Amino acid sequence: MILVTGARGFVGQALGRHLDASGESWRALEGDVRDLEAVAAQAEGCRAIVHLAQRVVDQGAGFAVNVDGTRIVLAAARSRAVRRVVLLSTVGVYGHGAHRNADEHTPVSPDTPYSRSKAEAERLVLAARREGGVEGVVLRTRFVVGRGDHHVVPRIHGAVRRSPVWVGGGQAMLSLVGVDDLAAVLHLATERALPEGESVFHVTDGDPVSFRTFATELCEVLGGSPPTRSLPLWMLMAPVRAREMLLRIDPETTASSLSSIRLRLVATDQSFASHRLARWLPELAFTPRRAVVEGARDWYAGQR
Repeated sequence: MILVTGARGFVGQALGRHLDASGESWRALEGDVRDLEAVAAQAEGCRAIVHLAQRVVDQGAGFAVNVDGTRIVLAAARSRAVRRVVLLSTVGVYGHGAHRNADEHTPVSPDTPYSRSKAEAERLVLAARREGGVEGVVLRTRFVVGRGDHHVVPRIHGAVRRSPVWVGGGQAMLSLVGVDDLAAVLHLATERALPEGESVFHVTDGDPVSFRTFATELCEVLGGSPPTRSLPLWMLMAPVRAREMLLRIDPETTASSLSSIRLRLVATDQSFASHRLARWLPELAFTPRRAVVEGARDWYAGQR
């Protein structure tokens, strides 16, 4: 039996479909992840907890769910002798600078309230493994795409369809993973023996792609024409950042598709090596990114 927090979210729904298809017994956490009594009661009889519940919000509310919620999940696991806790995290814990083919040895240097809260949640999970009693596993992703994605493909596709220019030529390298493949990794992570001294894994499809290539593929599959001209990042970043500072806009949580953080995410390298994951789970075969988008074409058409 597996307990899943955040089961109603994008990744949680994909994980539920995967677990059902595989015949695995599981339950979705009901109630508040910060309620120790409720989490412990629902963890009874489970061999693992997959912790997906999170909030991308301000310092106070984000920490309350992301950090305190993780602390409660670990305490519940200990109280009910749950063997393993798998935390879904983000490569955002490295900070929002450029990263090309970065591996898990990259220094953790979070630079936003959300990434700081995820770094602290990771610290708790990794400490649990060192202390014994609960095997803590951390899976870090960047861009997750597929059915249920409200953010990555809709924002990128919408931006390139509306924009007359590529930012920095669209040469930034990105790492992606299909949500159904991520669900398969989460499931395997609940049961596969961990390598000695390794608890953190990047989850990508292992095929970094330039922003320009990916965005052009999106236009080919979903419609629209990509830009034909280019501008350097600094020419766009300066006015965007000035507006955020003037209006006190949080670039991480704003609903706008144009923020300084989102510009950096698509205009600077965001590729991450997943060799460690491939060694741990060598049987994995990831779906090509274009096939993921084509398989969710009807979903994405409804997001315009």
